[in-house]
Amino acid sequence: MQQGFDDVRKEFKSDMQQGFDDVRKEFKSDMQQGFNDVRKEMRLGFSTVMEHIVDIRETVHGLEENVNRLNERQERVELRLEHVAYKFEVQDHEKRVKVLEKKAGIV
Repeated sequence: MQQGFDDVRKEFKSDMQQGFDDVRKEFKSDMQQGFNDVRKEMRLGFSTVMEHIVDIRETVHGLEENVNRLNERQERVELRLEHVAYKFEVQDHEKRVKVLEKKAGIV
């Protein structure tokens, strides 16, 4: 009878150990798969963020180019306006000179 209990105990212990080993292997496999999934998601997330950063840099570069072109155009307009103001001053002075010439009898 003792031998029967010992055999049952050994068999039970062996079955239990096998069950624990199976659970441990499955748990380890599931955890590893979970870590792999998280790694893939993180890699994808960082990749997406980097793509957005590249897009933002390109947009900023384009905006900088537009601002530079606008500044150049503004400078040209300011130069023309300065010349226009000078032109009106010259015309005003020419009118005054003509009036003074008439009064002085030079013309």
